Amino acid sequence: MVWQIAVATIVTILILAVEHYWPWQLLLGRKLKRLEAYVGGILAILLPLVSLFIVWKSWNELIALLSVILSGGFITFGLYALDGWIVVRGRADAAEKAERRLRDGSIID
Repeated sequence: MVWQIAVATIVTILILAVEHYWPWQLLLGRKLKRLEAYVGGILAILLPLVSLFIVWKSWNELIALLSVILSGGFITFGLYALDGWIVVRGRADAAEKAERRLRDGSIID
């Protein structure tokens, strides 16, 4: 069991090291977005641990881990989407306000 934990730990370290130094900008033509980096990091930690739980037939632990990770992932994506919508809505409101001022000829709100 100790050697299995050691292997999973080493696999996680190697995946994270490769992800960190992988030439993403060269391959994608851009830097990784924050959410993409989050997902890659979480998967690097999650996959070896899920593999251990499967080998050990630790189904309750596996279900708990996946429940926590997936719910955390969904809320993170959802909140980023909400933040993006708030920014877009704010810009649209500002543009409408500026257009109204130009149309009405008023400089002061």
